[in-house]
Amino acid sequence: MATEAEQGTTEGSVGAPLAEPAPGPQPPLDAAVSGLRARPGRLLSPWAVAPVVGLVAGAQLLALLPLPAVALFLVPVLVLYGGGLLLVSAAARAAGGVGGVEAATGLDRPRWRDLPRAALWLLAAYAVRVVLAIALLAVGATAGSNLDDLSGVPVWALAVVAVLSVVVAPVVEELLFRGLLLRGLMTRLRFWPAALISSALFGLMHAPTALTGAPAVVLHTGALGLVLCLLTRRTGRLVPAVLVHALHNGLALAAVALVA
Repeated sequence: MATEAEQGTTEGSVGAPLAEPAPGPQPPLDAAVSGLRARPGRLLSPWAVAPVVGLVAGAQLLALLPLPAVALFLVPVLVLYGGGLLLVSAAARAAGGVGGVEAATGLDRPRWRDLPRAALWLLAAYAVRVVLAIALLAVGATAGSNLDDLSGVPVWALAVVAVLSVVVAPVVEELLFRGLLLRGLMTRLRFWPAALISSALFGLMHAPTALTGAPAVVLHTGALGLVLCLLTRRTGRLVPAVLVHALHNGLALAAVALVA
């Protein structure tokens, strides 16, 4: 039989309000951004979107110039990537010198487990692409490609495009969109608004010079960007997204080569 003191304690505990459950751990990217908020710097903030918009708009305008096909591809790419690297460098200095590259963008050393993870997320990206393709066919949208401008170019130019697309582009674009821009926006916004803005700009950057099919290209590429944002949030690192991006571009180029 319980004593009077024990009964009183039991009765009191029944009426006491339940304690709120402790919050779960933050996703790795959210935790990293929390550290950036204490020392945001000018470019580690939502204002990072302004120079990125300028770079994307400038690259698209350059793509409208009456240039040969190879120059039409290379000139906007070089402008975009050169400006992007300058922005990332400035953000890294603001975040703390040499170690600031990882703090500002999440880029660190590759790990072996990144390879199987990238393969799984690439499958997820293709699943999203299939769903979007079915939806676009259902509404009668015109399919498009941002590789159409490369038809008929010499072999050496295709080799340059392959190196840029599979090696350079994944690193620079991930540094810019899932590194600098996503983290900068998340210093003031929640993940989903930041990811949608980053992915929308990523899709617009890949719009082909020919307007036919451009909405489909923007939608497909933006969806890929959103998948890469989710992967970056889950890992807090940039290398897995770089690998998925490289595999995606490599398979796309291989498909174009086989069809040609």
